[in-house]
Amino acid sequence: MATSLKEITTIPLSFSVGFDKSTVSKTVRDVTDALVAKAEHFIRWPVSYDVRTTIKTGFYAQVRFPNVIGCIDGTHMFM
Repeated sequence: MATSLKEITTIPLSFSVGFDKSTVSKTVRDVTDALVAKAEHFIRWPVSYDVRTTIKTGFYAQVRFPNVIGCIDGTHMFM
């Protein structure tokens, strides 16, 4: 997740959406803090090895992205 968030805050993304890098960085930080605050209510990590393996295998079969045991879906809207 940290790697993904680092990529989100890069300059090209900032320019592509028309905001300064500092604005994008603050927004990503705020959203991340909100997700962490609610994590125990909404995010469930697979606890057993078998479940993690099943999820990784299924995710790779669908989108060819290795070693994924979870993801967060988002909605994009014009602001």
